[in-house]
Parts: sequence; structure tokens; C-alpha cells
Amino acid sequence: RYRGFDGQCSMRILSHLTTLERDIRLDNNAPNGLNSSPVSEPSDHTFKDLGERPNDTSKSEEPFKPQWVWRNIILFIILHAGGLWGVWRFITFQVNLLTVMYAYIVGWITVEATMIGVHRFFSHKAFKGTFWFKLLVILTHTIAGQNSVYIWVRDHRLHHKYSETDADPHNSRRGFFFCHMGWLLQRKHPMVKLKGKNVDMSDLESEPLVMFQKKYYFLLFLILGVTLPVVPPVLLWHETG
Repeated sequence: RYRGFDGQCSMRILSHLTTLERDIRLDNNAPNGLNSSPVSEPSDHTFKDLGERPNDTSKSEEPFKPQWVWRNIILFIILHAGGLWGVWRFITFQVNLLTVMYAYIVGWITVEATMIGVHRFFSHKAFKGTFWFKLLVILTHTIAGQNSVYIWVRDHRLHHKYSETDADPHNSRRGFFFCHMGWLLQRKHPMVKLKGKNVDMSDLESEPLVMFQKKYYFLLFLILGVTLPVVPPVLLWHETG
């Protein structure tokens, strides 16, 4: 019985070797030494619902060339220059200590509002919030100057869905500076615009507060983010620095 089993195994192995040898001969006779049999690419379920993969440039006539947005660059230079100027006045004792503490507290509140409110609540729906919570988040997030809640959430959802592809607004494959700050200083990649139109934002579009902030964001930022924060130090402890 064992001899019969060994014989069958030997015949099967010999058959496989013969088939393999024949395939190798066919491959060697194919043009340019390539396999003549078609090979199908593995399916990508991540992008199945939105058509072609974001990094597929086969349909593009020219490669994407980044374009700088000089208005944003100038604003960022002014913003950071103002921050350095504030640090200089602090280390040279030209600013009241209460002002420094006030600036730190306001900065901390706006960061937490963005991380907890806009990120965890509006973007990921990690918990439920009342009307007053939403209002507080939107007001403090406006002070932070990180664009409207609607745009912030759209870009963040796009980032999660197409992470590290051309459809990712801050694609880390384009370098540290780009994914940290450069993406705010350049025109968006065409794939970001294309896929961004398909992001489901119906939940935020049903939020009156979110849509109000989106519509009047620039005016709200000038009031809440630029004008009002400087009022308390001047009125309460007569800051002149």
C-alpha cells in the first residue's frame, strides 16, 4: 500500500515539474523576456467606492507640480514674526506676567477645543454633545484660526480615508515640512479636490452652528481671533506692551 502511495506521489511531482519546465520555455520565448500570460492587479477595496486609486497617474498627461499660495505664505510669515516678537518682549521683561499667563490659558483652551471638540466630537463622533457644548467648541475653535469646523472635519476625514496617498491633504510621503505646515501653503493636489467632493458631510450640514461659522468664518475670526483676545489685558491690568 505504501509503495502505491509513493508511486502516485512520484508521478504527481514529475507531472508538476514537466508543467513548470514548459511554462519556463514559454516565458523565455515571450517578447523582452516577459511573461506572455496576463497578470491581474490585486483589487484595492479601499478605493472601490470612488473609482481609480488616488496614486494612479496613468490618466494624467503631466505630473503634478506644487503651486505656492503666496497670500498664505505672507500671512504665516507675519504670524510667526509676531510670535517671535512677543517672545522677545517677554524675555526682556516688557510684558506683564499676567499677559503671559492669559496668553497661555487662551492658547491651551483653543487647542483643547480643536482636539476634543472638532477632532473627537465633530470628526469622529466619539461622544454626544449638547447645543452649548457645540457653541463653546465653535467659538474657541474660531479663536484658534484653523479654518472653519466644516473644512477642518472634511480634510481630516479625507486624511483618514486616503492616508499617505495623493488624496491625503497632508500626505506624509511628501515630506515632514509638507505634512506639518507646507500643505497649508500650497494649492491642493487634484486628487484631494476630487475625493473631497465625495466625503460624507451630511451630519455637519445639518448643524446650523457649523454652517453659520462656515459662511461667516473670516468675519468671525477677525472678531474672535484677532480683536477680542487683546481686550482683557488692556482693560483689566492696563497692558501696554
